[in-house]
Amino acid sequence: GRPWSQSVEAALLRRWTISAILARESGSGTEACWRSLASQLQLQLILVQRPSPPTGGMDLELEALLEQAQAWLDQNSASTTPNRAQPQALPSGNRQP
Repeated sequence: GRPWSQSVEAALLRRWTISAILARESGSGTEACWRSLASQLQLQLILVQRPSPPTGGMDLELEALLEQAQAWLDQNSASTTPNRAQPQALPSGNRQP
């Protein structure tokens, strides 16, 4: 990430006469700085919450998902025929993008 300077952000907020800050609710130091600036400069602070994780599925990184897909293909390729009419689906529990 970029180096974050609260004094630079405060100067920009004043210069551009910003009246509200819209930011992600991350729980990080950046969020703390936005909270501090909003309080100091009497600005409205709007924090957007992260959506809840999907239920009933696995949350996999791309590499892990690709590995699982390849393993499934390797396991099922011997039982398939070249002229199969219906494609087979990956096992349930894998989250689609």
